[in-house]
Amino acid sequence: MSKNEFDLIIHQYQEGIITFRTQISLLIQIITVLVVGNITVVGFAFQNISSTLLFVGAVFPIAIIIASRLTKKLMNPIIENCLEIEQKYLSKESPKLIHGFASKILIKYDNESISKINFTNSRIFRNIFYLISIGQILLGFLLHYYFNWYII
Repeated sequence: MSKNEFDLIIHQYQEGIITFRTQISLLIQIITVLVVGNITVVGFAFQNISSTLLFVGAVFPIAIIIASRLTKKLMNPIIENCLEIEQKYLSKESPKLIHGFASKILIKYDNESISKINFTNSRIFRNIFYLISIGQILLGFLLHYYFNWYII
């Protein structure tokens, strides 16, 4: 392998890590805005005694799930590429940033098949957000029927 090819591979690896960090930061910002939006809508619903606003607030947890899934879909090729570069070109003694992060925190994968990357705990978080959304809808109906909160 020539020096230029190796430099290109290293540059590709660095850009992959930068893109990965950027997408994680963007996802955190989006989730933060959606959580604040949900809290604001729920607070406004309680202030105005309106079940309809609780129904509207149930959209925010679903939006969090959609944003997380889209980010996961966009990050998979980047993670696969970085892991492949680490496995092919880095020595066993050198620190492997994506491999360490991936294996301990975010994803699990089979060392033989990098394409089987799967985010761990995503089902748990998805179910929690579904429960929050369903809970807000049920709370809106309960408050309407038992405490005469307004619908529309």
